[in-house]
Amino acid sequence: MTQEDTYQILKMLVERIKDLERQVLASDMNLMKAGFVAHTPRPIHSGNATVPDSNTISKVSSFSLLA
Repeated sequence: MTQEDTYQILKMLVERIKDLERQVLASDMNLMKAGFVAHTPRPIHSGNATVPDSNTISKVSSFSLLA
C-alpha cells in the first residue's frame, strides 16, 4: 500500500463522515420542523410545600364563588 492509496482511503473516509453529518443534520431539522422536542425543562419540586387543609380549601372555594 502506497502513500497515495492511504491518502485516497482517508479522503473517501472524510467524505463519508461529511455525508453522515449532513444526514444527521437533515434528520434533526426534520424533527424540529415536526415540533419534536427531545429535552424539555421539568418543574422542580422543592418538597417543602404544605398540603392545604379542608378549611383553607373551603375559604378559597367560597371566595371564587363570590367573584
